[in-house]
Amino acid sequence: MILSICYVRSSITQFNAIFSHLPPQVSLDHWLRHAVSAITTLVLAEHTAPKLHGRPAHHSSYKSFRYTTLVLRTNMGACSSVPIEDKSKVSAHPEPEQKPQQQEQKQDQQETPAAPEAAPATTEAAQAPAEAKSEVKETQPEAEAPKAEEQPKAEEQPKAEEQPKAVEAKVEEQPDTPVTQEEIDRIFTNARTHHGFKVGDEVSAEDLKAIYDIFKWGPNAFNSFPIRIVFVKTPESKEKLKACLMEGNIEQTMQAPVTAIVAYDLDFKEKFNVLSPNFDAKAVFDSNPSWVEPTATLNTSILGGFFILAARMRGYDIGPMTGFDKEAVDKAFLEGTNWKSLFMLNIGRGVPEKLYPRAPRLAFEDACTFQ
Repeated sequence: MILSICYVRSSITQFNAIFSHLPPQVSLDHWLRHAVSAITTLVLAEHTAPKLHGRPAHHSSYKSFRYTTLVLRTNMGACSSVPIEDKSKVSAHPEPEQKPQQQEQKQDQQETPAAPEAAPATTEAAQAPAEAKSEVKETQPEAEAPKAEEQPKAEEQPKAEEQPKAVEAKVEEQPDTPVTQEEIDRIFTNARTHHGFKVGDEVSAEDLKAIYDIFKWGPNAFNSFPIRIVFVKTPESKEKLKACLMEGNIEQTMQAPVTAIVAYDLDFKEKFNVLSPNFDAKAVFDSNPSWVEPTATLNTSILGGFFILAARMRGYDIGPMTGFDKEAVDKAFLEGTNWKSLFMLNIGRGVPEKLYPRAPRLAFEDACTFQ
């Protein structure tokens, strides 16, 4: 009992030495919580020490007190960011060897019923300082972690700037490719209106469809696309057409493999649900019915000009003409529709000997002005 009192007094002296080193920023509530935990562990050790077989009463209590004070100082030091002092400063007593200590703890657990509660406390107390030290040492790399994460973000910045350059490079890789002079000569300069065609040549339905797929993209008002075409190919249809032609157009029309009757549709506005999905163009013509036929004839003429250019691009010669009886054509080929014939195009391979002399054109100054 006297030895226990002596070691309690010694313990109080040790606590006073520890508390005198506590930093001022440690709160009172925090200090009291850890102090009560340390004193509780010490009392349990003091209570169970005399029950040990033949060992000094201070043996277990000293060890419990030593680890308890280490836990207390570690927690206080971590809260105040003060480095933990060396173990040698806690007590002047020499540290017992590790192996005997482990053996004695095993014997305590086997021989006494209260020892299992005290032994885990001392074991956890022994591990706590080591874990606290590792946590303190690892705080430095954790503080540097955001810097490491920021580096990829800094590297991503140039990549975002490189994207416009790549787009610009693609644009630069696509130089202007104007139509060659040979193509201009074939479509415009050297292209002629033909009045005679090679007999026996064929213009396939696939070629006629290809011509259509080219010129259909030509611009026209409201995207109304009022043009309608009837391709006359068979001998029976050609004979029916012959009766509608002027005398000067019969021979060339009979020679051409195909004659296209180019007409306009007065009901073109009914197709706006397909041609104008983003704009109610039909309402415009419903409100202005007088616009229907002028719009139809004008835009059919424009699209008919694109038809000629597309056919020349496909290697065919064209003979446009208006010398025919429109009422007779409409009755023979367009009856039952609201289509009206506008002009005709003979399509095939032209005969150069049948060409008229090249007629002149007006000069730029005679046809164009600047304002």
